[in-house]
Amino acid sequence: MRLIESKPITFREVFSLLSDRKKETAGAELGYEQANTLAYAEAFGAMTEAKEESLRKELSKISPSLPQTAVVAFLNLLPRKEEEIRAVLQWAKADIPEEQVKELAKAFKKQKKA
Repeated sequence: MRLIESKPITFREVFSLLSDRKKETAGAELGYEQANTLAYAEAFGAMTEAKEESLRKELSKISPSLPQTAVVAFLNLLPRKEEEIRAVLQWAKADIPEEQVKELAKAFKKQKKA
């Protein structure tokens, strides 16, 4: 097996890819790891494609310099507190102003209510 591309993707995208693969195999089962990953993505990937795209655009509007790894982590985790946002930013090695952290927190709270 050869690696062609590597990029971070959301739980929803994982679910979509593995669901399509399961349909393509027509009767054959997914491997153990893929089946477990599909179950996990189904359980935790609760956001619809439209909501995910909307939030992705809002994040890029708030902080255009956010790396893709941070955006995907935010979409997967939907952090509720500024401390959680800072933890993701630290993990992604991203540094943004405190005012943008507060705006991100407001965006996630708004998303949780919707």
